[in-house]
Amino acid sequence: MLASPVLMLAVSGPTGQAAVMSPRASILHLQMPQLIAQLQWPAAPLGLPQIQRPTRRAPPRAPVPHLQMQQLIAQPQQWPVAPLELPHMQRPIRREPPRIQPAAQARQAEQQLFRHRFLIGNDMVIRLPLDGVRLLRQLVKERDSAGVLQTQVEAFRPRRKLRLSADASRMLMLPNAGGSSQQSEVLSLEVLARSFGAQLEMTEMELRYSQPSKITDFAVTIFGEHAIGVSVTRAINWPQLDLTADDAYKLLYKKLDAILVSSGNVLNYQWRKQLLHVWARSFRDAQLLEEQYERIPVEVRGNSVVVITLCNGMDWIW
Repeated sequence: MLASPVLMLAVSGPTGQAAVMSPRASILHLQMPQLIAQLQWPAAPLGLPQIQRPTRRAPPRAPVPHLQMQQLIAQPQQWPVAPLELPHMQRPIRREPPRIQPAAQARQAEQQLFRHRFLIGNDMVIRLPLDGVRLLRQLVKERDSAGVLQTQVEAFRPRRKLRLSADASRMLMLPNAGGSSQQSEVLSLEVLARSFGAQLEMTEMELRYSQPSKITDFAVTIFGEHAIGVSVTRAINWPQLDLTADDAYKLLYKKLDAILVSSGNVLNYQWRKQLLHVWARSFRDAQLLEEQYERIPVEVRGNSVVVITLCNGMDWIW
């Protein structure tokens, strides 16, 4: 009787030598994959709690009735601004960005700035139009010509530290006809001297008239050859201070008419024409005076020249 064959498996032991596996061990080894497949593993490890992922839900939408939706689809041109069932959403206000000044306007403003001449001293700055000297020379030279000119003066020193010319200092030391206008008259002579080379000839008290008359504040020689009389006034409305169009018109009319009277009655000096020097407190007042000058009748304007000067930093003249 033949013995049943014995299945012998040879494996490599830890020492690298062949080892013989018994038949029972070989049977278990062959059945191990089947045993592992039949095991029922738990859904989660016994030692760890089961973690559920949160369910992401979409926000609820307001239902739109089926019939209303069909009507809206059938008439797309009549859609409402907002459905009645949905809350009305306001659109954010769109703010316009700040406008950038066009290059043409910027160049024009730059040209206006550089169309002026600046006379810078240690105590004040005088701003004249670039053609201001030529224009005033032409107006003074032509006997029948009349016109208006705007200038500006700004002082950065107090009154006691102004460096006045010899003529202005002389006028300051001499008495005038009265009133509080002496400071404005002295400053007028100083500005005319620095701007147009005016030289004092006679003061207010040195001029003589044929009869009781309107008077001129002082007489000067301008550009070294032309003799003119100068009347000075301050454009201010007490106590409101703000000048109105009616105030500007009345002031110019009154002063220009007085110039005609004084020119006809002066005895000891023969001037070619007169210059009305008007002090203005603001740019608005200066523009208003120039506008109202155009309304003055021609016979009242005569051949007088009006110089409007915007005064900054010299509140003591008022």
